[in-house]
Amino acid sequence: RRRLDIACALIHDPEVLILDEPTANLDPNLRKNILELIKKINENGTTVIISSHILDDISTLCDQVLFIDDKRVVALDAPENLRAKLSDKEIIEITSDLKEYNLLIGSLLNKKLVEEYQVNNGILSLHTKDTKNALKHITQHFGKSDDNLSNIKIIKPSFVDIFESIQKNEQNKN
Repeated sequence: RRRLDIACALIHDPEVLILDEPTANLDPNLRKNILELIKKINENGTTVIISSHILDDISTLCDQVLFIDDKRVVALDAPENLRAKLSDKEIIEITSDLKEYNLLIGSLLNKKLVEEYQVNNGILSLHTKDTKNALKHITQHFGKSDDNLSNIKIIKPSFVDIFESIQKNEQNKN
């Protein structure tokens, strides 16, 4: 049905196509098909404006993103620019045979390389604004200890995280 709606909108070959929540309530395969269709429509010269709460779709599909909060425009830019400007934290996930994370966590906190942390199912998640120096410290720690480092992963903030950061900034202004 969603594809039919889009096809009906394209009959008159519009210069601009406005879609409201085009992937809402779709299973993953249909969602992927709709996103590919939207991309093709745009590549064929039609400007596509999408309103959506599914921010991951927006961040991968759109050239420009407009965030609206409480009926006000709070950000307008390319997704990669918004990510660079507004996401100041990354998450470092460490999987190791460390039985006690306290020594590593304590030293990272003392050096102000980590702002918060969580240990869940043997995975240590470190929230940092200084990934490079935090990684340097972590590798030095494992280099000096008998503990084995199984996996280390750097996670960039999601677009939901970025929107929440924008909301927090707006609330702090008021």
